[in-house]
Amino acid sequence: MSLIELMVALMVGAIVLSILVLVFANGLTTQRRATERNAATAMLNATTASITESVRASVDTRVTESGQRLDAKVLAPDGVTWECRAWQIQSGQLRYSSGASARPAASGSWKSLGSGLSGNLASGAAFVRAGTQVSLGFTLTRGESTIRVTDGAVSLAVQSGGPSCW
Repeated sequence: MSLIELMVALMVGAIVLSILVLVFANGLTTQRRATERNAATAMLNATTASITESVRASVDTRVTESGQRLDAKVLAPDGVTWECRAWQIQSGQLRYSSGASARPAASGSWKSLGSGLSGNLASGAAFVRAGTQVSLGFTLTRGESTIRVTDGAVSLAVQSGGPSCW
């Protein structure tokens, strides 16, 4: 084997190796994006399922004019216990609070359900109420992934009483 043949073999080997490295790096990037997207989708699905379940169990709901906050007066499954629940998007954070009385303005003491969120309904609203029906829509951006989810529910509980939740 001559020196020229050896150099050609090394160059071909280097080209093949660089192609393999590019394919592997592309696979890792795709894997990271898919994991990012799946985690964001799972978080959004769990959040919307929780909100729609609360709306279905509520006797009344209220959405602010901006569509960034939803309040619900919920009767617990025991048929006796009342709870005021509220969700609000504030500075890209979806926050949640619940208790026996009206929920105050959203603050850092509210539980954070996710960040990087915005409303994707009309005029950027996250919540829209029409009669007893509440529609919700979120856009979540994580890294290079943008996920949009819309859902809705109707208040099904029919009972009077309970605290004033707003």
